[in-house]
Amino acid sequence: MTEGYKQEIGKRFADRGFRSGGQLLYDIPTTRDVVAFCATKEIAVVGLEGFVVTGRNVRPLLDYIASWDDVPRHPWAEYVKKCQEYAARTRDLWARTAPDGFRVRVAMASEQEMASMRRKPSQS
Repeated sequence: MTEGYKQEIGKRFADRGFRSGGQLLYDIPTTRDVVAFCATKEIAVVGLEGFVVTGRNVRPLLDYIASWDDVPRHPWAEYVKKCQEYAARTRDLWARTAPDGFRVRVAMASEQEMASMRRKPSQS
């Protein structure tokens, strides 16, 4: 899937998310569905961030930030699977401990996006 995956996910899950700026924040059950959908499209879930939503106010929760930057990214299919497993574990933990009004931002990236983020060798 190309970079259009973000729009596809946004359309598919918009009615189940809370929009904050340009981001969609999901409840725990919807987070599970978004992560599963990403895997079917070979999109890696590279992290999760927790927020509390009260009315129109959104507050980030620093104790609810997870990323797995140290996971090897090759081969891509294995990386996507590992990311999905880590996201599931994190989501399950947060489901037991999250406060009322809890929502999650799902950070995701395609293989092409990840490749473009690699550091270029320094010029000496």
